[in-house]
Amino acid sequence: FLYIGTQNKLFYKQLGVKESKLIFTPYAVDNLRFRQTDQQITVTDARKELDLPSDKIIILYSGKYISKKRPLDLVKAIQPLPPNVLTVLVGDGELRPDLEDFIREHKLQDRVRLTGFVNQSKIPLYYKAADLFVMCSGLGETWGLSVNEAMNFSLPVVVSETCGSSYDLVVPGVNGWTFPTGDIQQLTRILTDFLALSPAQKAQMGAASRKRIDEFSYRQIINGLQQLMHP
Repeated sequence: FLYIGTQNKLFYKQLGVKESKLIFTPYAVDNLRFRQTDQQITVTDARKELDLPSDKIIILYSGKYISKKRPLDLVKAIQPLPPNVLTVLVGDGELRPDLEDFIREHKLQDRVRLTGFVNQSKIPLYYKAADLFVMCSGLGETWGLSVNEAMNFSLPVVVSETCGSSYDLVVPGVNGWTFPTGDIQQLTRILTDFLALSPAQKAQMGAASRKRIDEFSYRQIINGLQQLMHP
């Protein structure tokens, strides 16, 4: 049995699978591809290409605007934050009208940017341009590979507890935070705590993200599969 993370392993064990039959094959993205982009472009150039301001702290969301992803939670959570914070939601979907209505009603036009559909080749630029990555997803988000992607760009991450990745990729206080799904007040508190960190502390958290995601790569998957060939 090949398990992708902690919760998947517990699921198999609950069904009676023996520890000796479980092989770790982590849910991973192509870390090397994302890191090539990370090395090839600067934050300044990424923001310039995407027409994002150079003087803002950028909080990034990447995913469809659908109920499972709960993008409105993030928009609600950023309301009390200072005006030097820009929240960028990369994606599109059926909840866009709801997001636009909320942004308009609460006069957040200068503080939230909805990108619409972005080609996969461009998404790494948004990771490079960001300071923090947030995933708010609810039921149905078995992992959340966008978290993996963001961590390859040395981003601290904030992930809701429903996401499978929150149990494996996030070490609270080290490379990010987790929060109860739907708890907007707690999400606001976490974002406020992040803003209060010094540049050195933010960089330290980002470095911890990059180090941790090394354990969730294609190489680890290959190592796991090789155990089947050479027990």
